[in-house]
Amino acid sequence: MEFKAAPDYETMKLMLIIAGSLLVIMLGVIGYLIRRKDESALTQITKIAGIVDTLSSTVTSLDKVVGIIKTQFDDATPRTEKRLNAHAERLDHLDKKVAIIETRCEVSHKVKSN
Repeated sequence: MEFKAAPDYETMKLMLIIAGSLLVIMLGVIGYLIRRKDESALTQITKIAGIVDTLSSTVTSLDKVVGIIKTQFDDATPRTEKRLNAHAERLDHLDKKVAIIETRCEVSHKVKSN
């Protein structure tokens, strides 16, 4: 098969039809792939939007729970402080009693050293 340096009109027309057909087919394939990719991206965006809604409702619920716990803590703090002070006073009182008892034991049961 020989190639002519200057192809005639019919050969050029045939080459143009083949090249045009290939371009149309390639554009069709590329368009299909892009469309499929867009549908895939749209599905992912929809899923992400659902996740964001779920996270938003979860954060709102957690915010309410934190508010309730904070209120309970604020209510319990004075009670806890009062109880701790009462226990501290009792411990101080018992500490003094133990010191008195130890002193009495030392005085009453003096050990004579050699």
